[in-house]
Amino acid sequence: MRRFISLLAVMIFLIPTALAVGDVKIIDFSATATNGTVPLHVYFTGNVTGNVTNWHWKFQNEGTGNITYSSANVTALHIFGKPATYDVTLDVRGPGGNDTLVKQAYITVNAPGSNMPIADFSSNITSGSAPLDVQFTDISYNATGWNWNFGDGNNSTEQSTMHTYSEAGNYTVNLTVSNAYGTNSELATINVSAQPVLPVANLSSNVTIGYAPLSVQFNDSSENVTAWNWDFGDGANSTEQSPMHTFSIVGNYTVNLTASNANGTNSKLATIDVLEYNNTSSN
Repeated sequence: MRRFISLLAVMIFLIPTALAVGDVKIIDFSATATNGTVPLHVYFTGNVTGNVTNWHWKFQNEGTGNITYSSANVTALHIFGKPATYDVTLDVRGPGGNDTLVKQAYITVNAPGSNMPIADFSSNITSGSAPLDVQFTDISYNATGWNWNFGDGNNSTEQSTMHTYSEAGNYTVNLTVSNAYGTNSELATINVSAQPVLPVANLSSNVTIGYAPLSVQFNDSSENVTAWNWDFGDGANSTEQSPMHTFSIVGNYTVNLTASNANGTNSKLATIDVLEYNNTSSN
């Protein structure tokens, strides 16, 4: 009986347990290119399930020692500068565990031919608000022809060019260079955000002058506004959109409307003159 219980305990221990919700699992990873000539720019993207808190990409080459590079992102850009065959490792970790996937001899980088073109370029900026002007500068080798695809439906055959992105979006720029011996391409990403919409404060009132006590209806005519703050100049305030306010004391009051939204604030001033009522009459 004692031997049976011990055997049962061992069997239970050996039964595989299902992955708990949130456990980390690498489905696969991919690359924008798996072969080419130096310098070879490659974007790597992981397909992972579970709650991942740490990403580690490692690029180890065979024949010239080990080169290790880490990136804490789901997508990593690595530039291979030496001819070799490279292993690529993705290691991910999270509260639910960790997982590793290795692809051996995944990237092949060749030495360039003496006459082959090598595409490369730079840009003065990589992100900003629309409309975004970007200066692209060609730094390719052995190129006699250039073809820019800006990722928004526009192209250019200039060597170095300026391009304006009119709408928000993430754009992949592709420069393909050529000569009599072949072609080569290089990619980059331009991130264009929408121009922030700022509030414009404006107001009107049914009267601007009168005798105390003077009741004034203020009307908001602002644009792009989600919140209002009225300062009536007599110590009173309101957060209504179009409030009514009574000025009880004679005076000259500066009314300040501050309008706001998620992108900022804007103010508008108006003046209300409150006069003293004189009830005396002449004989």
